[in-house]
Amino acid sequence: YELVNDAVALYGVDYRSEWSNSVLELEPVSEDIVTILCLHQSISPFTSIQEPDCDLKQIHDTCSVPIDLVVNGHVHTRIEEEVGDLRGISGGATARVGSTIDNPSPSVELFHVERGTATVERLMISEE
Repeated sequence: YELVNDAVALYGVDYRSEWSNSVLELEPVSEDIVTILCLHQSISPFTSIQEPDCDLKQIHDTCSVPIDLVVNGHVHTRIEEEVGDLRGISGGATARVGSTIDNPSPSVELFHVERGTATVERLMISEE
């Protein structure tokens, strides 16, 4: 992980073609650090494909450290979900990639971390 301002442990896991029976073995951090896991996978419920690579519950149940937030970058639709104490977000497209498939409202997510809690603010991007 990368430690950001002694407040956030930022983990990144590269694409995996096989998720069945896998455990995410991550380096632990102290309890007062917010943990964010960034993935570029098809994760249920963020994808509409019939057989996603994994799901948010599987990540919650198999991760070796408690993760506060999963950030998914595989799909172009903004979605937020929670599984137990794990929050997941797919930020959507940062630019209009297609006129019918992608969300026509490009945006970015701004994460605020204060006193061990992460909040998310969506900022719209002008299409000019």
